[in-house]
Amino acid sequence: MTDEIIKADPQAKKKALAMLILGACFAMGVIFFSKNFFADIQQLAQKQPKQAFAKFQFFVLIIAGSMTIMLMGFAMWLTLLSRRIYVEQCFPPSGMKVLGDTKVIRGSAARRRACVGFLIAPCLLLCALGVPMIMWLLLQQMAASFH
Repeated sequence: MTDEIIKADPQAKKKALAMLILGACFAMGVIFFSKNFFADIQQLAQKQPKQAFAKFQFFVLIIAGSMTIMLMGFAMWLTLLSRRIYVEQCFPPSGMKVLGDTKVIRGSAARRRACVGFLIAPCLLLCALGVPMIMWLLLQQMAASFH
């Protein structure tokens, strides 16, 4: 029996590279914005510490919210992918584009991979919910030092 292999999709490679470049550009923009933002907060903290903390608090909550949305989205995608793998008993599932030549796995081995996805997805959801809660608690403790 020969191993079935799904060939790499050149369009998927181009799309992944474009997304990687866009993500890197976005990250550089966030870093640049953050540096300027924190410099402004440091200047403001010398004159009006409560107002500076309020701006910092808003910034942290935006970052925590963004992380939550990304983690929840990834958890949902992983759950849906795992469900397809489990039902089809095939990894990668039919119609999925791959970045590199990939050996097709069928049967119980594919179901085991799906079960791993089913185990990881709730962990990601817990992290998604934990990030804003932990940030909120930390900010509350910091805010208590101002009062």
